[in-house]
Amino acid sequence: MKYQSTITAEDLAAHLYFFASDFFEGRETSARGQKLAAHYLASQYRKIGVSPRGTVESTNPMDPSAYFQPFDVYGNRITSASLAISVNGKTVHTSTNSAIKTDDQSYLVFGTTPDVTGGVVFGGYGIGDDDLGYNDFKAMETAGVSAEDSWLMLLADEPLASADQSLLNTEDGKPSAWTTSRFRKISAVASIAKPSGILLVVDSSPLFQDSVAEAAARAAASRSQGVGSLSLEPRTGGGRRRSFLRIRHFDFIC
Repeated sequence: MKYQSTITAEDLAAHLYFFASDFFEGRETSARGQKLAAHYLASQYRKIGVSPRGTVESTNPMDPSAYFQPFDVYGNRITSASLAISVNGKTVHTSTNSAIKTDDQSYLVFGTTPDVTGGVVFGGYGIGDDDLGYNDFKAMETAGVSAEDSWLMLLADEPLASADQSLLNTEDGKPSAWTTSRFRKISAVASIAKPSGILLVVDSSPLFQDSVAEAAARAAASRSQGVGSLSLEPRTGGGRRRSFLRIRHFDFIC
C-alpha cells in the first residue's frame, strides 16, 4: 500500500519521458546511453531506499555502482573489408575499404563467411509474388536457371514508373514491400533461390538519389552508431555459410 500510493500518472510520466528520451540513445547494451540509464535507475533505487546488492567494490557508500553486477559481452565489428571480383578468371575489381567511411558491413549481411566463389546468375528483381502478378523465381525455374552455388545478381527495387509509382499491381499504386521493406527480398531469396551470395544493385533505381560515395558514407555512419551483435560467449569461428553482398555500382559490364 505504501508504494501503491506513489504510483500516479504524473510520477510515471516524469520517469518514462526522461528514461525513454533520446538522451539515452536507445540504451543499447554496452553503449554510453545504456550506462547512463543504469546510473539513473541506481539513483532511483537509492532514493526509494532499496539496499544495493551489487558486486562492484567501492570506497564510497553512496556510489551508484554499488547496485551493479557487471558481466562480459563479446561482439564482432568490421574495421575494414577487401573485395575482389573476377569474371572468367580475370580480376575486374578489387578494393579495400575502411568500415568507418564506407558501408563495408554490407559485405556480411546475414553471413559470416567473406570468401565465396561462384558464377553469376541474373535474377531480375528477385520478386516472387503471384498476388502482384510478378514472379522472377518461377520465371527462372521455367527457363531452367538455378542460382544454387552461384552469386545471384538482383535489382534492388521493383519495376517502377517513378520513385513513388510502381508498375506492379499494388493497391495504392506505390512501391510494394519488395522495395520498401529492408529485408523482404533478401529473406525470400535465401529461402527460395539458395544462392552462395547476392549482388544487390541499388544505384540503377529511381529511388537512388545520392552519389555512390554519399550513400556508402551515410550507411557507414549509421552502422557506426550501433554495437552490432553481442554474445555472452566469445565467437570461436564458423558461422553461416552464405554471405550477402550489396554492390552499389559497377564500373564494368559483365
